[in-house]
Amino acid sequence: MPSIKKNLFFILSLGLSFFAIIIVIQGLFTVFDLSGWQPILELIRLPFSSTSKFLSVIKVWLPLMLVLASVLFAFQAGFWNIGVEGQIVMGAISATYLIRLLQTSTIAPVLVIITALIFGAIGGGLWAFISALLKTESGLHEIISGIGLNVFAFALSNWLVIGPWRRLGSGSLGGTDMINQVFWLPEIGSLPISYLVLILVLIIYFGISFLLRRTRFGLHLAAFHLNPNAKYINASFTSQRVWRTFLYAGLLSGLTGAMLVLATYHRLIPSITSGMGYTALLIALMVYQQPIWAVGVAFIFSMANINSSQLAMQYQLPSSIVGVFQAGWVLFMLVIYQSFERMFRARE
Repeated sequence: MPSIKKNLFFILSLGLSFFAIIIVIQGLFTVFDLSGWQPILELIRLPFSSTSKFLSVIKVWLPLMLVLASVLFAFQAGFWNIGVEGQIVMGAISATYLIRLLQTSTIAPVLVIITALIFGAIGGGLWAFISALLKTESGLHEIISGIGLNVFAFALSNWLVIGPWRRLGSGSLGGTDMINQVFWLPEIGSLPISYLVLILVLIIYFGISFLLRRTRFGLHLAAFHLNPNAKYINASFTSQRVWRTFLYAGLLSGLTGAMLVLATYHRLIPSITSGMGYTALLIALMVYQQPIWAVGVAFIFSMANINSSQLAMQYQLPSSIVGVFQAGWVLFMLVIYQSFERMFRARE
């Protein structure tokens, strides 16, 4: 299919699928005796109703963008990085460990922060490398190993929170003690957003996008994806390619986990990912691994996530309605786009 028509079909599919899921959601609202489009309009209006609400969306959107970069990187080579959730958790655990280790030292806080970010990235990278190693050495598919490693990472996080790292006088799953404020990533004045996170995420995301779409390295990854028999050509070469791909993707996920600890929650909590790894996978599937379109879709998903609880209380809706919107939009998008492709090929 020519690229111009492909892009046209993609944009048309994205718009039609959005309206389709909105109509479905409106139909579901009738079950709750909600007439009109007020809840949907409110979902769009809320993020722009005040500076604080808009910044709350940005605060959720930024780490999601970094996870998207990790997922898109693995997808470029044809790998399902399902273990991205566990990699985020291991990055958060690694960063928390380093902060706890050095918080009473005389090392300058800025050096501790930088080291914690690096340590978090390495933690996520090594966790992803396990999936790569299992794939190349035992043939275990990355989806299976990724799910198993996710479960293990969450179990480890929960154990640390209620065990060795539990808050003094508490055994709950509420999280560890807050890290010292000197180790928080600096915020923009009184705004709840770290300018370092904003700068780093934008540079990394668009840098990865350029790398995947406009460089020879990205072309090699795509070629590796398009040749399913490549792993049989030269086992040593392809094994190293698999290892590097997962390692680089894991570094990005681990860095996300470290940022969540240092800039968002300022502690380790059990559900620190909030499902953003799986959300990133949905978005990457939905936009057919196109980084530019993923930016806008990720922002809309973040809008829905951040305002779901308020809408649930205001209109007595189940908070899971946001999950229905996200999954439904992805499903409609895939169905409509595939239908367009089939129609075009039939005419050829």
